[in-house]
Amino acid sequence: MTTTELPDLTGFTEHNGIRMTAIGDDGETLLALGHHDPVKTVHAFHWLLRHRLGDNGLPERGTPREVAEDVHALWAVTLTECGDCGGRSDCLDCAAIKSSDWWIDYSASEQDLGRFPVMVLHLDD
Repeated sequence: MTTTELPDLTGFTEHNGIRMTAIGDDGETLLALGHHDPVKTVHAFHWLLRHRLGDNGLPERGTPREVAEDVHALWAVTLTECGDCGGRSDCLDCAAIKSSDWWIDYSASEQDLGRFPVMVLHLDD
């Protein structure tokens, strides 16, 4: 099940007009709210990695234009349950979703109810 609301912005930071965060078990995916110029998004992600996450940033991945080829403009929805179990009370995935500040699925389509635009970069690709 999804909601029509954006995720709680806890954990997001903004740089150069782009609100973003790292997601995944190890922060291996960078996510920005909205559809932006991919090169501008790369610069914001680089700033996030260096100034908020204490990482070296993105230089080893190539130039900003090269890295921008790996940034994807997608649609996301905020999840309230996993969608696979029918809302069973013993579902561990649903329990994890409900215990977090927010949980999104960024494989939504442009037609999905409650969708919002995101830019995504997978660091482990």
